[in-house]
Amino acid sequence: MEGTLLAYLHHHATERPHAPALRVKRLGVWQKTSWKELLERTLRLAGGLWALGLREGEVLAILGYNAPEWVEAELAAQTLGALPMGIYADAMPEEVGYFLEFTGAKGIVVSDEEQLDKVYPHLHLVDFVLVWEEAGMSRHFQGKVLRFSQALGDPKVGEEALKKRRPEEIALLAPTSGTTGRSKLAMLSHQNLLAGHFALGQALGFQKGAWVFSYLPLPWIGEQMLTVVQGLVEGSTVHFPEDPTTLREDLKEVQPDFFLAPPRLWEDMASLIQSRMADADLLKAFFYRVGMG
Repeated sequence: MEGTLLAYLHHHATERPHAPALRVKRLGVWQKTSWKELLERTLRLAGGLWALGLREGEVLAILGYNAPEWVEAELAAQTLGALPMGIYADAMPEEVGYFLEFTGAKGIVVSDEEQLDKVYPHLHLVDFVLVWEEAGMSRHFQGKVLRFSQALGDPKVGEEALKKRRPEEIALLAPTSGTTGRSKLAMLSHQNLLAGHFALGQALGFQKGAWVFSYLPLPWIGEQMLTVVQGLVEGSTVHFPEDPTTLREDLKEVQPDFFLAPPRLWEDMASLIQSRMADADLLKAFFYRVGMG
């Protein structure tokens, strides 16, 4: 286990068990998962995935928006020595089928009904489907389609598997951009991801225990480095917005120490601020001008 991402999870769960590892906003309330809870859920999910037939070297696909369940599924797969593979939430059903068939995925974890509908045409390719947003989904849970909570199994299976993990093992299958053809998959080991993190840390100066806001797609390696890898290594608290439409309000509430955004988002935020300041009262306009130098 030493030298793996999972070793950092175990360290934080032991040294600071009640510190927040993940926070997600649901129904307007921020819900916390501590480091101890994250490790416990990871081990239980690993046990459940093992019972469903997932084995070392096999692929577990994950399809959906950013959420604690995504991270739990990824870490549980790594615990078993399986290969987590993220699929972009806006992928078309044909693309989902391509990845499932191309990798021979054993199973897939999806966020909700919208993503489940993309899997149905390709249900014959996998042994199981887990859905983490269970509300209003009761009629779907039959055959291969299961509740995420049903897959929480024996943690002892996860504990034994965890001891066998090595730094050189593949920790992640990351899709490429696909600009010159169909997207391919980069095989990244624990060593690869940790080396990348420490190189980034030297340039960006990551803080221990920083608050991080996760909203960019988790299949993208950049978000993986900042959400999963930075979160585990630095003991950061990773926050997930309630919904893409509430992103700005949730961001204001979190006030993260580190925030990555594409140029378009920065432009949109600057435009919104400037338009509001154009209609602001004299006092607000004065402080805005002072703040902008």
